[in-house]
Amino acid sequence: MKRKIFYILLIVLTFFGVLVNGSGFSWFLLFFEILFAISMAVWAHLAAKKIKTELELDQPFIFRGDTEKAVLKIHNPMAFPVPDIQAGVILSDPVAEGQESRKTVHVAASGKGKDKWQFQVQPVHCGIVKVQIRELRVYDYLGLFYGKISVPLLKGAFAVLPQIHPLVLEKEPENGAEQGEQWENVLAGLGSDSQEIFDTRVYQRGDAMKNIHWKLSAKAEDLLVKEFSMPMDLRVPVFLDTRVKDPDKFTAEDKDRFLDLAASLGNYFVENQIAFEFCWMTEDHMEKYMVEDPDSLYQGLRELLLIPYFKAEEAKEGIFTEKEKDVLPVRILTTGEICVGDQMYGNLGV
Repeated sequence: MKRKIFYILLIVLTFFGVLVNGSGFSWFLLFFEILFAISMAVWAHLAAKKIKTELELDQPFIFRGDTEKAVLKIHNPMAFPVPDIQAGVILSDPVAEGQESRKTVHVAASGKGKDKWQFQVQPVHCGIVKVQIRELRVYDYLGLFYGKISVPLLKGAFAVLPQIHPLVLEKEPENGAEQGEQWENVLAGLGSDSQEIFDTRVYQRGDAMKNIHWKLSAKAEDLLVKEFSMPMDLRVPVFLDTRVKDPDKFTAEDKDRFLDLAASLGNYFVENQIAFEFCWMTEDHMEKYMVEDPDSLYQGLRELLLIPYFKAEEAKEGIFTEKEKDVLPVRILTTGEICVGDQMYGNLGV
């Protein structure tokens, strides 16, 4: 705006100069200033139509405390360089839903080339961060006029996973097979099968007829056989007790500590080649996520970012009763403790 005001004053002064002396140079200068402004406005709009942009995130997830790098790619097919492209960047808050932080950046693009502009984000808490670039403007060489780059909304998202801390457990957890009949009763009460369908494949000679997936076979017009995951009784269930005493006092820091415990314990199991699965309650059923290696651990931690938390008296009864606590191998509490069998570990440096 200041530049426009300055340029208008320049034209006005030139016009007064024409009125005072009326020389040919004064007229030339006045027409040049007006035509140059018009040409700059036209150039800015034409350039905005030709420039192509793309938003790229460095990685799909980071750990809390790390930095994510986002890249705005700009392709300028014109021979003339673009001196100023203004981008409006919007970042969603991973904790406070609906809250956003905004900032405006200025980048340039060379003629007939591709340029990149990088910016870094370091979220404080765990969660999903959305990155958006809403409005892109191309300014002329004097910064007087601009044209809007008409592109679809550029957006991306990345997960901020909990931190992994070194843990040492004095007592190795028991799996379902070691719990015997008591554990089977717990599974029956939760409505869980000893095996879960992991995938399907084409029927091969010798496959049991009872393992044929008839519904999918009808759709595929070919016999498909169910492939099962590891039996439940060979894995260690890690129950995430998401009940909180007072939801209003359960802060983002408390949630980070709870998720850090889950991440640290999960990493301990992966390093020691202990098969396990995360288990947590929703409003009407129990969710489970099996972890076998680092990749599935990271994906499982991403799932944990969206788990619900319940007020203590609203939690589903029958899952964490005193009797069942004796046979639940591992529990992680929102108060910041890990229970392994009858032993309780507090915070563990997390």
